[in-house]
Parts: sequence; C-alpha cells; structure tokens
Amino acid sequence: NLQVNGKSSLLSKSQKKRNENVFIVDKQIHLNPCSRWLIGRNGVSGAAFSPQNRHIFATIDREGILRVLDHKHEKILVSFKSYFGGLTCLCWSPDGKYILTGGEDDIVTIYNWQQETVIARCVGHESWITSIKFDSVLTGNDVYRFISVAQDTQMIFWDFSIENIVPPKRHSKYEIKNSRNSSNGGSDEVIPAPRRDEIATIQPISTVVAHNYPIFDLVVTNDCIITCSNFDVKIWKRPSKVLS
Repeated sequence: NLQVNGKSSLLSKSQKKRNENVFIVDKQIHLNPCSRWLIGRNGVSGAAFSPQNRHIFATIDREGILRVLDHKHEKILVSFKSYFGGLTCLCWSPDGKYILTGGEDDIVTIYNWQQETVIARCVGHESWITSIKFDSVLTGNDVYRFISVAQDTQMIFWDFSIENIVPPKRHSKYEIKNSRNSSNGGSDEVIPAPRRDEIATIQPISTVVAHNYPIFDLVVTNDCIITCSNFDVKIWKRPSKVLS
C-alpha cells in the first residue's frame, strides 16, 4: 500500500480482480497524498527510487517479490521472486544499473533489472538481512563496493564487478529470462529465482562482528559507517581511498 504524489487514473473493479500485481489507484484528490496504489497481495516492506531516474522506483514485499515500477506511466517494468521467504531491504547502485535485496533467505541478491536477470548471490550471513548500502566512495570503474548487516550481528563487506563474475556451467541467461511464470501475461509476470547451480556466488571480502545484538540499520557516509542495534549505536572509521 503506497501513497504517492502525482496524477493517477482509476482502475475498474474487473481489472482489480483480474490482476493483483498492477497499480490499483484510488480516486484522485486535490491534496497530498493525491493517489494510493495497491501493489500485490502482501505488505510492502521497502521502497526506493532510482538515483538516476526520478520516475523509476522499486518495492519489496513480505511475499518475497521485488518489483521495478514506472511512476510516471503507472506500470510494472519487471518483477523478481526471492530465493526463499520475504524481502526485508533493498538498495540501488549509484549508477541505477543494479538493485540489491536482502531478506529471510540470509542472502544478498544482485539484479540487473534492465536485462531482467539475476547477476549473483552473496553468501555469508547466518540470519535475516536488515540493511544494505552501497559505498559510493569505494565504488568506481565498474567495481562496486557495498555493505550489509543482519540479525546475526555481522557487518559484511562485498565487492563485485560484472567482468569478474564467473557463472556456473549450468547458468543460462536465456533460461533464467524465459522461465518466468507467464500464466497472467504482460508486465505482472514474476521471474522465478534461479537454482543455486544456475547463478554465481560471491564471497565476502571482510566480515566484522559489529554488535552483541542483532543489527537493524546501517548508514554509510564519506567519513564513517554507522551501525545500530536495539541497544547501541556504533560509528566506525573507514578508508577513504577510491578504487582504481
């Protein structure tokens, strides 16, 4: 359930029953919020706009579906299903090319939403992931640095470069793109999660046990990294060298 600013049109009741994943827009009013969209069948657990396009944003929900949507044209561009369980956090890469999600499967997943593919899974956490952030200072020259925290009290650092990701032999971009559920047709089709032997796996570059209690939030700035648990907040010094 999202409340937004912008012009919207009202869908008929027959459209609501036929398609649960499209925008269902309430009657337009003159004050903010001017419209309300119902997306999917379960609660939305996160949403974020693309840093490169103000009309494109992504949502995640408790059913484990990542959706990329066009706010201006009110349509779903692509949808992905998690490997297991609900999704709890998401993050866009600074260039808007990739989306990261974390959730109840203890995995960080990297998506190329424009090519409608799952790039890789990042394996290292032992509990639900609660926050993911890109490090813009150490991201450059097609090398991406990001950080994740989870209920396992760990803060994990990751790097990935498309050129250095080697997919398993069984991996097939064509199979992943075309194995989606096409029962409903159109933009509400959900691309299923590939099997473990179909997708590349990324290992951490560094792991820190940051707290004695589950971590629920993460902030990455140019000067420091901030982690928060239910009982304390920690500020971490960070390197400032840009990747070359």
